[in-house]
Parts: sequence; structure tokens; C-alpha cells
Amino acid sequence: MPDSDEETMAHEARFLALISGLSSSVMQHLGKIVNPLTGNIERDLDTAKATIDLLRTLKEKTKGNLTNREERTFNALLSGVQMNYLDELKAEAEKPKEKPEEKPTEVKQEAPPQKKAAPPGDGAGAGKRKEEAPSSKPHAEQGSEATSTQEGKPGEEESGKARKKKDGR
Repeated sequence: MPDSDEETMAHEARFLALISGLSSSVMQHLGKIVNPLTGNIERDLDTAKATIDLLRTLKEKTKGNLTNREERTFNALLSGVQMNYLDELKAEAEKPKEKPEEKPTEVKQEAPPQKKAAPPGDGAGAGKRKEEAPSSKPHAEQGSEATSTQEGKPGEEESGKARKKKDGR
């Protein structure tokens, strides 16, 4: 009798390995796990569906011949891959609808930032103002600081004359 118990356990282990392998194959074809041979995520919904159908057929043909553990494991694996398959079908159905809408939206969203990129050029002008401000600091003593910085070199000469007049007073 110990041989029959060991044999039953071996059959159970082989059956569980078979349905686990088929479930893993479904998950691989759904793109949920990496293909161990290629190291890439591959998606093939038709093959996934065919493997799910094979699991459903196997479940139907083994009905009444499974241990409680085999039946619980089989039900859990089958329902898991079926739910994942449905999720992928929904995602596949939503993709074509989203792509045409997203592309024009993306283009529209990209255009305003490009227009907004031009004002930072004006911001570069602000940077020039900052550069001018330090050079105009000696002119800060003058009340005509704005005029001297806008006029350029002649403004600087005037401010120098103005200083001489101040010092002379």
C-alpha cells in the first residue's frame, strides 16, 4: 500500500506541475511575465486564449477524478489566468481609442510649452538687466541712474561730470 500512496502523491505532483506550467505559459503570452528563453516580454493574446481553452478542457475531462488539493489549485490557477486575460482584452480594446486622442492632445500640449519657451528668452533679457545693474551701481549715487544706463556710454560720461560737480560743491 505505501507504493500506491507514494504513487498517488507523485501523480498529484505531476498534475499540479502540468497545470502550473500551462498557467505560466498563459501569463507569459499575456505579457505578464518574461519569456525565460528570450528574456523579453512577449504578448500573444491568441495563444494565451488557446492555452486557457486547453486548461478548461482539461478541467472538464478530469472532473470527478481530482483530489481536493488538485481541484482547489486548478480552480485558482484557471480563474487567475482568465481574469488576467480579460484585463488584457480590456486594455487592448482601450488602446486604439486612446492612441488617436492622445497624439493630437500631446501635440497640442507640446505647442504651448514651446511658445512659453520664448518668454525665457525675454528672461535672458532680464539676465542682461542684471548684468547692467551691477555696472550701473556706481551710477546709483546719481538721481538720473535710469537715463545713464539706457543711454550707454554717453550716459556714463554725464554721470562722471555730475559726480565732479557734486564733489566740487
